[in-house]
Amino acid sequence: MPRYLFGVVIAFFEPVFHGGCNIIDHFLSAKVFPRLTTLVFFGKSVTLLFLPIVWYLSPPTRLSPLPLALVFGIACIEVLYNFPYYYALRVIDTSIVASLFSIGRIFVPILAYIVVGERLLPVQYFGFALITVAALALTFDRSRLRFNSAVFLMGFVSLILAVETIMYKYAFTHGASWGSVVVPMMLFEFCIIALGYAATGGTRTVRADFGTVRASWKLFFGNEFFGWLGNMGDSFGVSVLPATVARAIGSTQPIFTLLYASLFKRKYPGVFREQLGTHAAIKLIWFSVIIVGVVLVVSFGATSV
Repeated sequence: MPRYLFGVVIAFFEPVFHGGCNIIDHFLSAKVFPRLTTLVFFGKSVTLLFLPIVWYLSPPTRLSPLPLALVFGIACIEVLYNFPYYYALRVIDTSIVASLFSIGRIFVPILAYIVVGERLLPVQYFGFALITVAALALTFDRSRLRFNSAVFLMGFVSLILAVETIMYKYAFTHGASWGSVVVPMMLFEFCIIALGYAATGGTRTVRADFGTVRASWKLFFGNEFFGWLGNMGDSFGVSVLPATVARAIGSTQPIFTLLYASLFKRKYPGVFREQLGTHAAIKLIWFSVIIVGVVLVVSFGATSV
């Protein structure tokens, strides 16, 4: 399989798996874990169990100071973005939250051009514009003639994740292997949230918090595993593909979220926060626009200079 096509396939792990995780994340943050620090801490703890898989697939090597500093910055972003993201899930539909990840992606081609020299064709810039317009339209409340508050939260999230993408790409283009970036990043993530958990009183409530995790351990563990697969597909996609192409693929995430909601909401009504019916039809129109934008970006590829 050509390297570009292989990267596209692996990059789709991110929207496919994260599309489902958005739904479970809403349930866990709204109905199981009232304190978000607890949810993030135990989530990062579980993902450490998957560290040997990364080590086996891509044994890490020693990083020079600059790539290592970038990896630490990536870990900080990976921890920080969870809090506004989970809060947004409590406010609006999960598929809309997923679509709002696309807002900051408009900065990816600009930053990629400045930092790592990626250039896009005009049609690809147009594709990115379509993705961003559709994401904004999904959160616009016509009855109140204003944007939902979640757009500001997720605008911040998508912006820092756009910066994270370029940090990943810079490290990869300067000789760091996938495993050399991901292994220390996972360790840094755990250390950062462990300090935050302890600082917010986690040491006093750890026994009760562990009991909460144990009560729903199958759902929690499964969600973290699939979320980790999405993260790994995302980071590997960035290591193989131009950053702009990888991020465009990620913009299909809300489509999978709505698909899963359509398939499973009747069977598990307590898990989903998703309006179907007429609302779903409107969403599908804008999701179609996102698909067109993604096709334009991915089909024409990108060249680095």
